[in-house]
Amino acid sequence: MKKFLSMMAIAALLLTFAACGDDDEPDAPVIYSEVESVYTDATQTHYSFEIDMDEDSCGVDFYYVRFSIGATESPLLEHIKIEAPLSRQGNVYTYQGTNIVPKLYMSGVGVPMSGFIVTNYKVVVDLDRMTYSIYFECHGGSYSDSGSVRLPQSQG
Repeated sequence: MKKFLSMMAIAALLLTFAACGDDDEPDAPVIYSEVESVYTDATQTHYSFEIDMDEDSCGVDFYYVRFSIGATESPLLEHIKIEAPLSRQGNVYTYQGTNIVPKLYMSGVGVPMSGFIVTNYKVVVDLDRMTYSIYFECHGGSYSDSGSVRLPQSQG
């Protein structure tokens, strides 16, 4: 029994020393898989920026948007996703491409909108400044927006 208690005491001491580490080590950088735009209740327009550097392309989800083409305005579109190649320079992420077919999501299913090809698409998300900018052309018109981003509740 003494031998067993001695072994348990040694094991407890080893665990205690193993649990103590160098607290001065810097934390590993946190990689976020998604960043959200900050929006107001007035329009409910907001965006979700998918960030995955292991993928060939990533998407930006547009929620509650209206597009203007000349004097004509589209109906309120609840969810559109535009995917494009993603590049990173420090904490600045850029989605960029042309001739992209956006998807309109209805009941969770993405329907390609081949009649609305997106050109000159560029979205920049700057996590140092916590800002975004969006610009693209589609169907004879253009769309642009900019604002602040925040980390989702589950990641921040």
